[in-house]
Amino acid sequence: MVAPVLPSLEAALRADLVSLEAQHRLRSCAAVAGASRTSTTVDAQPLLSFCSNDYLGLSDHPALASAAADAIARSGFGSGGSRLVAGDLPEHRELEAELSAFLDVEAVLLFSSGYQTNLAFFLPSQDPATLSSATTPTMPALSMPAGSRVPG
Repeated sequence: MVAPVLPSLEAALRADLVSLEAQHRLRSCAAVAGASRTSTTVDAQPLLSFCSNDYLGLSDHPALASAAADAIARSGFGSGGSRLVAGDLPEHRELEAELSAFLDVEAVLLFSSGYQTNLAFFLPSQDPATLSSATTPTMPALSMPAGSRVPG
């Protein structure tokens, strides 16, 4: 066994874990099965999930799976980095162009999460009026304050 770099920190963390377990507060991730994120199986028990981000129920839709397989065959899997650093894949630009036309707006910029969207919206404007009045219907409760606190 390798000697820990910070034995006092390791000891403190182990003590915290033991304490949490004794209080039945030690959290762990459940092993789930199946493609759906709204109905899943945990320990062979079928369950409905009320914590999924799959709001439209598309995570296991056959047409979406087929389109994703086609995109992987064309462009590979994953971007290899952020769009700003590694560049856009053709699929990124095509989707943004289609959404822009559909919404009849000049341009659309997609983000991979609500948190990133909120950071991009709030960081450029440190104007208190903007930060206190801007909301979106699906704005996560913690990402808006986090985006407004990030030093610029």
